[in-house]
Amino acid sequence: MTNSGAKSRDAERAGVDDAAVESLLAGQRTAVFGGPGTGKTEQLINTYSVLAGRGGHESVLALTPSREHADTLRDRLPSADTIRSAPAARSVHSYAFSLVSAHSTAVDGRPLDFISGADQEYLLASILEGFESGRVSGPEWPPGFSRELRDTSGFRRQMRDALNAVMGYGMKSDELKRLGKRRGLQEWQALARVLQDYEGLLAIPVFGGVDTAAVFAHAASVVAGDSAEAGNSWSFSSETVPTHILLDSAQDFPDTALDFLLALEAKGTTIGLWTSPDTTVQGFRGAGGRLFRHLAAGTQTFTIDGAAHMHRGAGGIRRVYDSLARIISRDLHRRHVPASPEDFAAGTSTVSTAAVGTHSEQARLAASLIRTWHDEGTQWDDIAVLSRSSGTASALAAELAAHGIPVQKQVQPLSSQPATAHILRLLALGENPEPGERERLCEDIAAGPYGELDAVGAGSLRRALLRTDSREDTSDTSLGALLLSAIDRRAETADSADAADGAVGADGGPQAENTAAGHRIVRMLQRVLTAAEGARKLDPESAVWEVWDAFDVADEWQRRAESDPEDERNGDLDAVIRLQTLAQKFTDRATAQAESFAQTVLSQAVAQDSLAHSGQSREVSVTTPAAVAHRDFEHVIIADVQESTWPNTRVRGSVFLQQQLDDNLAAGAWRDAEWTSAEDSARPVDAGTGDSYRKLQRDTVRDEGRMFLAALSRARSNAVVLAVNDGEILPSVFFEHVQKAAAQFGREGTHSAAEPRILGPKSDDASVGPASMRQLVGYARGQFENSTDPKPWAQLLASLANAGIESASPETWSAWRERSTAEPSAAPDVPVTISPSTLETFLECPLKWLLSRHAGTMPSTNAQKIGTLVHSLAEEYPQGGYAELKEAFEEGFALLEFPSQWERDRQYAEGLDMVANLNAFLVGRRSEGYEFIGSEMTLAADSGEGWRIRGRIDRLERDSDGRLHIVDFKTAKTPKSLKDAQNDPQLGAYQAAMGLPKVRIVGEDGQPMPLSEYGAESGGGMLMYPRKAAGTGGTSNRRMQDPMTGETREEFLAQKVRPTAAGIRSAEFPATPSAEACRFCPVKRSCPAVQTGEDES
Repeated sequence: MTNSGAKSRDAERAGVDDAAVESLLAGQRTAVFGGPGTGKTEQLINTYSVLAGRGGHESVLALTPSREHADTLRDRLPSADTIRSAPAARSVHSYAFSLVSAHSTAVDGRPLDFISGADQEYLLASILEGFESGRVSGPEWPPGFSRELRDTSGFRRQMRDALNAVMGYGMKSDELKRLGKRRGLQEWQALARVLQDYEGLLAIPVFGGVDTAAVFAHAASVVAGDSAEAGNSWSFSSETVPTHILLDSAQDFPDTALDFLLALEAKGTTIGLWTSPDTTVQGFRGAGGRLFRHLAAGTQTFTIDGAAHMHRGAGGIRRVYDSLARIISRDLHRRHVPASPEDFAAGTSTVSTAAVGTHSEQARLAASLIRTWHDEGTQWDDIAVLSRSSGTASALAAELAAHGIPVQKQVQPLSSQPATAHILRLLALGENPEPGERERLCEDIAAGPYGELDAVGAGSLRRALLRTDSREDTSDTSLGALLLSAIDRRAETADSADAADGAVGADGGPQAENTAAGHRIVRMLQRVLTAAEGARKLDPESAVWEVWDAFDVADEWQRRAESDPEDERNGDLDAVIRLQTLAQKFTDRATAQAESFAQTVLSQAVAQDSLAHSGQSREVSVTTPAAVAHRDFEHVIIADVQESTWPNTRVRGSVFLQQQLDDNLAAGAWRDAEWTSAEDSARPVDAGTGDSYRKLQRDTVRDEGRMFLAALSRARSNAVVLAVNDGEILPSVFFEHVQKAAAQFGREGTHSAAEPRILGPKSDDASVGPASMRQLVGYARGQFENSTDPKPWAQLLASLANAGIESASPETWSAWRERSTAEPSAAPDVPVTISPSTLETFLECPLKWLLSRHAGTMPSTNAQKIGTLVHSLAEEYPQGGYAELKEAFEEGFALLEFPSQWERDRQYAEGLDMVANLNAFLVGRRSEGYEFIGSEMTLAADSGEGWRIRGRIDRLERDSDGRLHIVDFKTAKTPKSLKDAQNDPQLGAYQAAMGLPKVRIVGEDGQPMPLSEYGAESGGGMLMYPRKAAGTGGTSNRRMQDPMTGETREEFLAQKVRPTAAGIRSAEFPATPSAEACRFCPVKRSCPAVQTGEDES
């Protein structure tokens, strides 16, 4: 940019500033539109300064969508010469509540309590519990509202959202009931019955308060009923009615605040608003855009030219942002988005994309990028990792912390914090808990912050407890059951050290090192179980204190928190304090017993507020776009941008038809006297089907897109967009758009926007060092034990041990090295059974086979279930027939559950394509010279060498030479290469088995095939991929394996089958990591050869 160009743009911007100020001074409502990073907040601050200089600081008030935003803005506003009667910047909720509370104090003699979201969940849960128990007559629920549905947290969350919308507009229960009748919707009539009881609770003095939803309707009423005018004090407060109110980020103000702001405007207050309409992040909290669009309609409006004023993300980030905004935006007529790429602001920022195979690889890549940026000089707190939801952000934060990245702690619901969840679960246990619940709770407490037992220590303690277990019924040998048994034995004997020793076992040997920890855990569990049993009928405050005190960790946690600000106990103590505060609040308000209180809080999904230290430490922010909407960062990573995650196309609020309810509330017809006096004749609304439902889906995607744009626009220099692509989980349309846009716009400055500047290490890159202290110790131990020169590793371990790293000391290793057995997994006289899938997995990695077979696998995805369905169709209709195949597919598909209709439609379309491809294959086989023999044929072949092959052949055919030909259906999206198919272990196993001396192939009728009729040689095999169309020549969805000869069969047995049999029989199952084996491994977290975080070391 030339100096003259810069001066011209500065002058243009100054013109916008001056014009906005003059408009406000003239008493005109004023709206300023601009893209993110164009200096809107800076312009608001300048406007505030001018207005305060003219009329005094008390005359101007800045409002924001959130408390954190207000805190940040307040620090940037010019300070007043005198002390203000109220903060210069505050959230719109805070300002509304301050007026309502002050009015209540003046009129009724007492201030109102503020009902938080978590408080509201508790009250609603109490109301529903009263309905279900029969103590209170409940509503007439619609037919689909089963008890099972009503017991879910999702139902309560949608009910809370719907009630908030109703109360936000000031609608009463009788008005909602009338609306439900007129619209023919039983859902709204049931909601009205809940609202009636909720209103009744808030009318009771002990519950008296106002929540986040109703506060605006109350505030609008208070303002409208007062005689004060702008510039004077309220009649009920010394605070001044502001002459000017400035709204920052008006796109995120809830629509229900509109009437409140209009009531202030009626007092003579002039409103100015600054908005970026395409970066809304509070849509799920009622920011639908109605507020800022209503205020901007017919007013003095200004638009900041992004090309002239782009401060943040100029270059690649802005270009990619604008390309997506032009698709999503509903406000392009405001001209805040450049009409063409030529109008983009110049700059050097870059956008990069990367797709990885697993969530663990995503975390590892993110950690590598963060560490690289930090090494280049960027402070930790100038880096952000953004995810769509708080749940995914929390999981990602935990993985990054395991990689040694300092991450900022996020406030979680009390039910999600182990320190508080364990207290609540103890109190909610009841006299007759579900089978296994006490055992699971004891195990969780031992492994949580109170017991601090890791997985290896838990295994050692379990073995120690097994040695002393005296139960008659020893069918349950879980750690929880053994701990309860030890507690029972301890209770039956004198409460002495000897009794404790007997309960845990202290008979010497390697496990003796862990008896002290075992004794401590047993004694602690005995104390807390006893305390909880006696506290369940107490009030919540007393009960929470009794159980917390029984844990006896307060002094130790306080010491650790004071000595290390980063210690996890800081967050645990904050959670316990929040729980005690909540318990005290509800003890003061209600007569509920602790057990009921604990059950309700455990079901909450809303976090209690915390004023603990946050946001100011030098740590990486791992959070949602909503949490940092008022901040920007040098580097931003946007994670989990894959299908069904971001965008999440599930239509929200479907239980109570939220969108239709919002439309009816905003229309306002229910307020008219003529409407309310009319007959309650039913006037049905579209309940969300057909075109209406598709419109809701489109609106949902747009809302998700605005949140994504907000995340992208937080970056100043670099934005990296990450997605998981494992063949089943695929990158989303947002990821693909960013990738294409970056490639289209080419280079920005010295870096290509189309390519990641830093891709980071791959998962199989052995040069990548450990990222955390625990990984470092584990890596050093591995090198010490296996290196040809262990001396430097021994010195490193000694240095770490001297520095206080306990796990580096060899004295702590012996108990962990204890093996349960050194015997081979199979006795010499027991035949080893090998299936074709076993052969393939074992050849990839013996440890992967062992853990998958004996420790379980991941649950099937819907894509895998559809693949199983297609397999069954090939079995049931071996000759094809599209009509029959399609009908059977639809019957099976109807049984699957999907998170959204959009996802169901997509999977259905893909499934029909598979059916068509499968039918084309089946119908054409006879003309290709293959005769169908059978489906799902059971093969059994004994070698006479102590091993045997067992498997089920998907489809068996006879070729034109009379040989048996094997077809294996594969529903993966990407076929193997032609070379890999020739070496496919599964097809090879079937072919090799047919040449063994003792082989049987049995059909579904249980009768063995007369194999002598088919000749001694195999006719080869085929992998058939129904997800692919046949293509030209009909072979693109087929991969062939040549027939085995006697020589190639013996080579296959010698190189693959016999080594696998010997390996399965052995006592050792080594991990053999590789890019292919690890990419889709379901047990990677348990593998010692993978360094991707503490949970995978």
